[in-house]
Amino acid sequence: AGITRRQGKMRKYIYFTPEELAGKILDSEKARVSLVFGNEEAGLTHEELALCHMAVTIPSSPLFPSLNLSHAVQVIAYEIYKASLGRKDATGKVISAEKLESVTGSIIDSLAHTGFFKKVTPESMKNFFRDILGRAMLDEREAKRLSEVFKKIRGIVTKTGDKS
Repeated sequence: AGITRRQGKMRKYIYFTPEELAGKILDSEKARVSLVFGNEEAGLTHEELALCHMAVTIPSSPLFPSLNLSHAVQVIAYEIYKASLGRKDATGKVISAEKLESVTGSIIDSLAHTGFFKKVTPESMKNFFRDILGRAMLDEREAKRLSEVFKKIRGIVTKTGDKS
C-alpha cells in the first residue's frame, strides 16, 4: 500500500482512506502487507507507487495537503490500531457460544441469589447479557474474570461462597 497525497492520471485509479486500509489489513490476516511511504521532500514517485497494489491518501486541508512523514506514519498506525481494538489476536481468541452461555448463566444465577428478579425476568436479563457479551467478543481470561466478579457478589450477598 503506497501512502501518497498526490492523485492523477499517472497515479492509481482508486484511493483508500487510512480507515479503509486498516480494515483491509485486518481482513487479510494471513497476507503480508507492506506500507510504503515516500520521503518528506517529494513523496512517492510514479514508479514507486506503480509497484504498490493499492494507494492510500490521508484526507487533509487543501491549504496544507501534505503531512510530514512522521505524521503520516502515525495516522496510518493509529487507524490500524483503532481497527484492531474490536478484534482478538492469536493470544485472545473469542470464547465459544457454549462458554458465553456458561458466563451468562453464572451472571443470572448470581443475580437471582441477590433478589434482583422482582420486576424483570431472568430470561430477558440473560438475553440482555448474552447480547452485550457476544458483541464484546470476550476472550477466555475476560470471561473467567467476569464470572469471578459475579460469584463474589453472590458470596457477599448470601454470606456463602467465594468472597475473595
